Amino acid sequence: MIQIRRALLSGWDKDAIVKLGRALGPRGVELFATRGTADALEKQGLKVTRLEAWLGSPEILGGRVKTLHPRLHAALLAPRSAEGLAELEAVGSVPIDLVAADLYPFEQAVREKPGDRAHGIEHIDIGGVTLLRAGAKNSDHVVVLPDRESLEEFLALIGSGEGVPAAPQENARRWAARAFRMTSAYDAAIAAWMSGDEELPDTIALRGRRALSLRYGENPHQRAAWYRGADEFPFELLHEGREISWNNLLDVDAATALAGQLPAPSAVVVKHTNPCGAAVGSTAEAALAGAWECDSLSAFGGILAVRGIMTEAAAARLANVFVEVVVAEDFETAALELLRKKKGLRILKGPRAGPSGPPVRVRTLLGGIGAQAGDVFAKGDWRVAGKAEPTDVQRRDLELAWLCAAAGQSNTIALVKDGRMIGIGTGQTSRVDAVHVALYKANRCGHDVRGSSLASDGFFPFRDGVDMALEAGIAAVVQPGGSRRDAEVIEAADERLVPMMFTGSRCFRH
Repeated sequence: MIQIRRALLSGWDKDAIVKLGRALGPRGVELFATRGTADALEKQGLKVTRLEAWLGSPEILGGRVKTLHPRLHAALLAPRSAEGLAELEAVGSVPIDLVAADLYPFEQAVREKPGDRAHGIEHIDIGGVTLLRAGAKNSDHVVVLPDRESLEEFLALIGSGEGVPAAPQENARRWAARAFRMTSAYDAAIAAWMSGDEELPDTIALRGRRALSLRYGENPHQRAAWYRGADEFPFELLHEGREISWNNLLDVDAATALAGQLPAPSAVVVKHTNPCGAAVGSTAEAALAGAWECDSLSAFGGILAVRGIMTEAAAARLANVFVEVVVAEDFETAALELLRKKKGLRILKGPRAGPSGPPVRVRTLLGGIGAQAGDVFAKGDWRVAGKAEPTDVQRRDLELAWLCAAAGQSNTIALVKDGRMIGIGTGQTSRVDAVHVALYKANRCGHDVRGSSLASDGFFPFRDGVDMALEAGIAAVVQPGGSRRDAEVIEAADERLVPMMFTGSRCFRH
């Protein structure tokens, strides 16, 4: 057990620090504090040893230097051996058994004033990080409380008894590990901010604080959580009929990413991160109907994202269908009342169509981390590749088809007609198979593919995929181009006077 006889308190969150001081002071613990914290504690009638007086060194440089002193850090780092205690005494110091120090809210500061470099610099905590690391390094003898959660756990542990409080070493070591995780994430946030537009620096430090405990991971036997990075969770949870899961969040990310590319009102249905419906409509109801009717069989148990306001009429269309999550920019009151009647439904409200995503996306890869920059939805420089020019209607449908193809797992072929996706083939190992699946799904759901527009997320390596599509009645094609056989592929379209456009950019998603 670690006996707490002296405690150093220095925190941004004065309410939490005062709560701790009121628990420790009456039990005989000597309280040391920096100037601002000491003022807050003394207002509560607590006796405090001010660091300035004890160290014989004033706070300087506007508070930039106040805890960086050898006697103070010796008090935290000293081993509790006879030799260590003797050396402490020789330098006029004493052992400190607990340090509670939360850090300047750097990420909040730079979010509030993103262009103000001086404001960000002044919110980079130096002394607090050093105190936490010193206490955490000596966690066999020192309790370190790096945040309110740790502080509350400590207070629950010591209870409201009398006499010198104490904490088990196992708890101290757990809080120490948390302190190192926090300082690591803190430094990562500062490094990312300092790096500015440098997309792929020589070192990547990830940061995150657990914000959501999820129902389970990809499978029920896997645990999962969502960790907050630079931003808070981008949606407001309006209703949670059942605890949200890892797969739900993956699909919400995919659905809102695509919906965010579309004009309002529009709707997207996603299943297993692939779009199985997407439509732009004159109303939310029309858009939702178009998206759902693309492939109602696949939409069962999917995720629905609405760009714009979820209206009562649109919500009524979901009365007898099963969806896992509904997310929209806003909801009519009557729509929300209808949706809340659905057992197990999760309802999310977002301030925008969906999160834009970080400029660099990372994933675990071969025991390490892979990182890539840029947006999969890149528009590119479109040009007419063949002899035929697409109509304005075809251009609009081609643009929607391209966005749907970009949202699917490669290889993907997407079919769109009159502002609605009517078929999609995703995750295929050949482009011909992707065309076949897209046509099959459209026909299975009763859609007439004749006159529709097709988008391919990668170039056609041979003309066979284009021939299959054109024989079915596809009336316009967009693809990246860049194949050695582009001339043959263009010829296939020209033979039927079907317009073909090249984007000049690929939109694979693995």
